[in-house]
Amino acid sequence: KRAKGFPWLFFYVWEQRKVTELGKIYIGLVTTMTKHYTSKGTLLIRNSDIKDGRFEFGEEPIYLDEYFAKENLLRMHKIGDVITVHTGDVGTSAVIGEKEENSIGFATIVTRPNSQIIDSNYLSTFLNTDKHKKWAVAISTGDGRTNYNLGDYYKLTIPLPILQEQKAIATFITKINNLITLHQRKYFCSNNLIFTITTAWEQRKVSELLVERNEQAPMSEEYPLMAFIANEGVTPKGERYDRSSLVTDTENKLYKRTEFGDFIYSSNNLETGSIGLNKYGKACISPVYSIFLPTGIANSDFLGRRLVRKDFINLMVKWRQGVIYGQWKIHESDFLKIEISVPLVKEQCKIGAFLDNLDNLITLHQRECFFIKKEVQNVKFN
Repeated sequence: KRAKGFPWLFFYVWEQRKVTELGKIYIGLVTTMTKHYTSKGTLLIRNSDIKDGRFEFGEEPIYLDEYFAKENLLRMHKIGDVITVHTGDVGTSAVIGEKEENSIGFATIVTRPNSQIIDSNYLSTFLNTDKHKKWAVAISTGDGRTNYNLGDYYKLTIPLPILQEQKAIATFITKINNLITLHQRKYFCSNNLIFTITTAWEQRKVSELLVERNEQAPMSEEYPLMAFIANEGVTPKGERYDRSSLVTDTENKLYKRTEFGDFIYSSNNLETGSIGLNKYGKACISPVYSIFLPTGIANSDFLGRRLVRKDFINLMVKWRQGVIYGQWKIHESDFLKIEISVPLVKEQCKIGAFLDNLDNLITLHQRECFFIKKEVQNVKFN
């Protein structure tokens, strides 16, 4: 029978196969220490390096030293391996190519597909679908982040046509996604969005731009108890993140107060997005978070964007202390020592306003692409 929407493709009978039947599966590094980072060596792939089915390492990739890499030879990736994020943006996946060969993953699940049964790009395409991501989020656990383990992944069932059709489907979906990306870039460069830098930027320590806000008090009507969630910021607690039932003295328990425009980060979930601005307003959040407010020479909106860039997060990671994943700590005093280049406040404000307008423009354009993406999702594995 000819498949609707695929004029060049005939569907045969599909099978439902457990992921454990499709190849070798192992988990990436779960413990690393700062001393194992170096400026060159074996590339470390983190969950934050995988974006929209491809790898993005930024200007400063992180490497592992030679000795530590050799101790983890069994975890080195080969071309065709499928990397899947299991914490943070769960379900996001990409295929190892020549540039990533012999790298090692951190907070990722690796599937080495049997090429006689499943195509790597097809598997990655399936793992990047909304259907799989919703499943991953639904079975995830964690406070302030999503997280599912290897045992959960073993339960995954994948719809499987013959190998020829797998490759055709993966190619088709890739072309559609590339078309959407090109369309977004075209819009990004349009509408005469021009910003001119007029002054030289200065190198400053974060301590000159931010000061710690360490105001502890019980929650109140003026300062309600909220969650700080990766990629969402300060937001009302949902059922998944609400653990108030575990607190015996809710009236007197101390939380950290935060105000609109504060900069917040969590060492535990730094690479999965638990870093950014409070765009909600007055709130109380868990005392595990570090909170800062801008000084007179800093614009909150500008810093909120500058300090979540990968190059800055890479600098922060080097100050990590702790050896067990999930128990990292970056002391506030170390965070404040990091240096970045910034323009004058007036220009910071202009850049912040420019990027706000750009975000609004992209959002409007993404809505135009929404229906295209929905059509793609309807084709994918439904």
